[in-house]
Amino acid sequence: MRVVSAAVFGVLLVVAIAEATGERPQPVQAFSDSNTEYSGFSTTGRISDINRRVAKLTIHSATPFYAPWAPSVAICALWPSSAPLIVHVSNGVHITIDGKKAALDQLAAGQTVAIQYSIYVFPHGSDEVFCGARKIAASTSAPTKSH
Repeated sequence: MRVVSAAVFGVLLVVAIAEATGERPQPVQAFSDSNTEYSGFSTTGRISDINRRVAKLTIHSATPFYAPWAPSVAICALWPSSAPLIVHVSNGVHITIDGKKAALDQLAAGQTVAIQYSIYVFPHGSDEVFCGARKIAASTSAPTKSH
């Protein structure tokens, strides 16, 4: 029950942030009613929080991004960049920092990241929908602008 409470709190926090900024997620399409991985999503932004206990990153994306409407609702939504993107990082995810191989415990809040992720839908049994990292490329400093 504690995990469900944390998930509900996370959704309420995201919705409150989106409402405070006047931006709301836009539903795009319902996912299929089967256990499925939707891959090919990516975004860039900054890490704002790392929960190593449950292996989740919170990222403030620089652009709008696709993610589930809610943890147990199988609807894809386009979220505004003001909303946090929460991504699960499982073992085996390819992580680099400044081009060198790294691990989850080496990532830190404030780092710039380019992340490739999938949306996983498990409507049967666990009734869960979430984003899972496929590849994370972090940098310790902001990229320089070239003229």
